[in-house]
Amino acid sequence: MNASGADLKALFPDLPEFAEDIESLGRKLTALVDVISILSYRAAGLINRIIYQAHRLEVAIQRARSGQLFQITPLRPFSSIVKRHALTWPAIEALQRIKAGGFALRKAVLAPNGIGLYTVPAQTTVAGLVLALPSATIADLLKLNPSLARGPVVLKGAVVRYPLPA
Repeated sequence: MNASGADLKALFPDLPEFAEDIESLGRKLTALVDVISILSYRAAGLINRIIYQAHRLEVAIQRARSGQLFQITPLRPFSSIVKRHALTWPAIEALQRIKAGGFALRKAVLAPNGIGLYTVPAQTTVAGLVLALPSATIADLLKLNPSLARGPVVLKGAVVRYPLPA
């Protein structure tokens, strides 16, 4: 207990003292995973916005060139609406490159090395999984499998996602 805790205990002797248990430790680990997920999804969200804006601009160029005002759908793609035009193809090509780069960047942010699947052969703990999967840390396992934080035991036959080694 630190000095401020001792001061509070002196002022309020009936104040209950927090005793850390396995449940509070699980909540701390879950919070760590949530922070990591939020930060990675925030980066992916910014990339998604760039991809979305590039797509909107591409659709606007295609519609302006074709004069069509109907909805573009997978059943009615751009190629069936308008042929390539010498004035618009450089912009369309640049936008498609931006989108392709965005997709690749988003994939790199969300899954840097790829994801493997591991079937648990016998009942174990998260620490046992870390020993069985040397390329994974506890934070990686909890980020990819939030359900592992619900209890201390991982049951036999459970499928666990883990990051593949670089």
